[in-house]
Order: sequence, then structure tokens, then C-alpha cells
Amino acid sequence: MLKRLYLFEEESLIRGISTYSIETRRQIFLGAPRLLKTNANAKEQSGGHKMWKRLSIVLAIPIIGLSIVNAYLALQKKEPRPSFVKYDHLGRHEKRFPWGDGMKSLFHNPHTNALPKGYEN
Repeated sequence: MLKRLYLFEEESLIRGISTYSIETRRQIFLGAPRLLKTNANAKEQSGGHKMWKRLSIVLAIPIIGLSIVNAYLALQKKEPRPSFVKYDHLGRHEKRFPWGDGMKSLFHNPHTNALPKGYEN
């Protein structure tokens, strides 16, 4: 027991817990949950949820609204489709897809995705 106590005193100096009471040190050494005293009052620590609620309302909701407006305006722009150029390394189908007619990918968009012979429309 003396050897364990000596090792505990050495560890307490390393960890900086030498200022705790002997009973608290004994609880820490034996693996009991830490019951440390703090100087802060409960009133000083309460009210944090109110600050985060206000920040959420004041900042998060307008940012989400601006993101929605930005996405809507971006969808209104109609960019012309680039002309189709048949390159040898693009659109190579070694094997047909197992769905549909076998030429269209799973998430095929006829406006942007060209088939090997060109755009559909």
C-alpha cells in the first residue's frame, strides 16, 4: 500500500492534482468518479441556451433564406449547351447498362449528358 501511495504522490505532482484534499486524491487514485469543487455559481453558468437560441434565430434563419434565394436565382439562368464533339476517349461503352435501353447512365439528364452519337434533342 505504501508503494501505491508513493506512486500516487509522484503522479499527482506530474498531473498537478497535489492541491486536492487527501480524500479527493484517494478517490481519483482508486478510480472513483471525480467530484471536484468549482468556484462558479449555478447562476453564472445558466443562460447559455438563450444565447445560442438567439444566435440561431438571428443568424441561421437569414443565412438559410439567402441560400434559398441564391439557389433560385442560379436556376433561373439558362446557359446554352455546348456543341457536341465526338472524342474517342469519351462515351466509350464496353458493355451496355443493365437498365433501360442500355445506353443511358443511371442518372441520365438529356440536356447535359450526351449519348455516344450526340444529344437526344
